[in-house]
Amino acid sequence: MSVYPGKPGFHFKPHFILRTLLGLAFAALAFAFLAGRLDELSGASVKLANSDWRWGLASLVMEALSLTSYAVLQKRLIQTAGVTSAIMPLLLLTMATIAITDSLPGEPAFSTAYRFQQYKHLGTDDVGASWVVIAQVAASTIGLVLLLIAGLATLAANFTFYYLWAVSAVGAAVIFVAAAILFRRDLLSQTAIRILRFIKRSTGHPRTDVKEKLEASIEKLRSIEVGRMELSAIVGWALLAWIFEALCLIASFYMVAAPIPWTALTLAYGLSQIAAVAPILPGGLGLVEGSITSVLVAFGAARVPTLAAVLAYRLVEYWLMIPLGWLAFAFIAYQWRKTLRKPSTSSP
Repeated sequence: MSVYPGKPGFHFKPHFILRTLLGLAFAALAFAFLAGRLDELSGASVKLANSDWRWGLASLVMEALSLTSYAVLQKRLIQTAGVTSAIMPLLLLTMATIAITDSLPGEPAFSTAYRFQQYKHLGTDDVGASWVVIAQVAASTIGLVLLLIAGLATLAANFTFYYLWAVSAVGAAVIFVAAAILFRRDLLSQTAIRILRFIKRSTGHPRTDVKEKLEASIEKLRSIEVGRMELSAIVGWALLAWIFEALCLIASFYMVAAPIPWTALTLAYGLSQIAAVAPILPGGLGLVEGSITSVLVAFGAARVPTLAAVLAYRLVEYWLMIPLGWLAFAFIAYQWRKTLRKPSTSSP
């Protein structure tokens, strides 16, 4: 099996098989849970059947804007690695990556490897591709944590001071680490080299030549020059991608004419995105739906209308993206093989 056309495939190792079995077990539990709530699902399906298609179109637009924002984020990061790319290839890459994430257990291993190889195909070297992948994760993490903190702020009256202080401290720590990756690569590279040398002195591994190559790569990563304004813009695009997807969820509530629990909506959405990256079920299947619905119901939302809205949101954000993403994947593969088959031209 391969997720990169023309390259050797990934092997199904024991840990992958274990994750797959765990995912299937969780899926079985989720279906068993839903089977006991057929009345609620039936009520939600009625609301979906009578939904307002205009708000459905609005949710599609919001999802498209979220994908485009993430593609712009990648475009600006690739530029910092010295490579220029149009938006469309990166938009297709974003969709293909989402399809991999939403379809395969054990993520984000496959999607990360796929993105890394595609960035190299666009012209970056190993260090540049690594920087783009790492910086994406850091910027997206900052955006999501900011969204979660905003969600907590709207519900401050529902929590104790110590709970809010503890959660805010954890959020600040996460933002600090992610921001350090983006803004202070010099300190991180120095720390990484010191750790590498300590491990070498303590264990004798890695081999000297491997250690020297790793240190050279770390130094080269530090040499990538990115201005603070550019990095701030990158974080802004990451935050915008989260906001547009949250607006997709809001449009889904309007789509099924469900009351919107505004105070808890941001928190529920943020928590669901954390559940989505858990490497158990592809795309957080069942976990996202359950987390959004449970949080909103806990803060007073009606269960059936909320469930209908969440299912409408997942139809756009999850189920629709799988076939579209694999079509994007196939198109990228076609273009890549077409490039390989193209005969080289030489001067007469």
